[in-house]
Amino acid sequence: MNFLIRLCSLLIWSIGVSNSVLFAQAVGMTIQSEPETSMDTLNSRIFDTEYDFSLFIAEDLDLPMTNGDSSTFRKILKDSLHVVLNRDKIITIPKAYLNEFSDFIITDPVANKIMAQTVDLESKVNIAKFTFEVMKGDHFFLKFDVNKGGIGGMQVEVLLNDVRIAGDLSVHRKKEFTKDFVVSKTGKVDVVFRNFGFFRLQGDIEVDIVPEKQKIKLQKVRLNRVVQEELNVLVRDTIYKTLFDEPVLVSHSLNLKGNSVFERQLELSQDQQVLGFAVFLFPIDQMKNLEFQRREVYRNDVLQDFALKELIGKSYVYLPEFAFSELDFSVFDLNHKNHWLNGHNQFGDGWNLSENSKRNYAFFGVKDDLKENEIHIKLTNKSALYDQEISLKVIVLFVETFNVVESVEVKKFDEIIILSLL
Repeated sequence: MNFLIRLCSLLIWSIGVSNSVLFAQAVGMTIQSEPETSMDTLNSRIFDTEYDFSLFIAEDLDLPMTNGDSSTFRKILKDSLHVVLNRDKIITIPKAYLNEFSDFIITDPVANKIMAQTVDLESKVNIAKFTFEVMKGDHFFLKFDVNKGGIGGMQVEVLLNDVRIAGDLSVHRKKEFTKDFVVSKTGKVDVVFRNFGFFRLQGDIEVDIVPEKQKIKLQKVRLNRVVQEELNVLVRDTIYKTLFDEPVLVSHSLNLKGNSVFERQLELSQDQQVLGFAVFLFPIDQMKNLEFQRREVYRNDVLQDFALKELIGKSYVYLPEFAFSELDFSVFDLNHKNHWLNGHNQFGDGWNLSENSKRNYAFFGVKDDLKENEIHIKLTNKSALYDQEISLKVIVLFVETFNVVESVEVKKFDEIIILSLL
């Protein structure tokens, strides 16, 4: 039922046919408008008789001749639909309601009285001519009663489109002159009275026209509409998480009070799908002088921007390079299946080292089948004289999936039927 409400409303909005409102009223509905609709006429047919129309419903559309639902509501609905079509000559319905018209009867046309007046002709070649506009299929009725006169020399003639189709050369009192015919071609009917005699002719003329019984036109239409619907959408977003961002002091190898090796175990992610991770190592005293080269900015944070561009392989960020000749910088997993050292993969193929990776910075793309969610960072100072004061940054990229309710535009297509009487 809701479908029918919306359907009628949409069509009213799109074609402005006021009769559709009456259809909605016939089934007790409220009209509401919806925007962004269009209509495509798929095909149309004209039926000369109700029987032809009924056969089409039963055979061509493969619908039953009558609806099996005999409820009171269904009967009221059908009667109301028939009344609206007969009264307003057009109605819009869903295709499923077409079988309600399998026993539809067009109301018989009503006779229109065109003329009822007295004809009064003096003697000696007096003429009275009456002209009527007619349509093809009209049934024309003429009756003339003589009240006075009506002897020889008095004549009546009927012409259709200037062709004589009936006449009487002798009009007699108390004798009706009648003529009825179906108009074969749109045009005019002339009724001519002539009085050639010596006596006055007086009588009453009546003209009635019964229009041709209407035909049924069926149009099959596809209603295209765009509606807003709230959908539960699964959203995948790339999340950036900083695993480590601290200064690190790695003592020289002869410093007994210090530590010449820095090690840290970092957990990539527990539940989310890891896409990759990036590492960046630089001297602390150069922190304020770091220069980065990039044409486009996808992320404000430079290391995040570098990691994202390495992941998607589009555009690049060039971080400052530092040699660190006396420092070993290595990244490996706990099982040592993958090991990277000073800018080069030592072994393993579980990580995809990006091409834009250097000795002090790198991006590692993680394969889907990677089982280890932890990495190990190790810095080893090989110098016997100098400490290394450095800053280490490590970030990870992973996918977070969550559901959101989103309002989206959805295209809908409804097949409807427009019935009209011609």
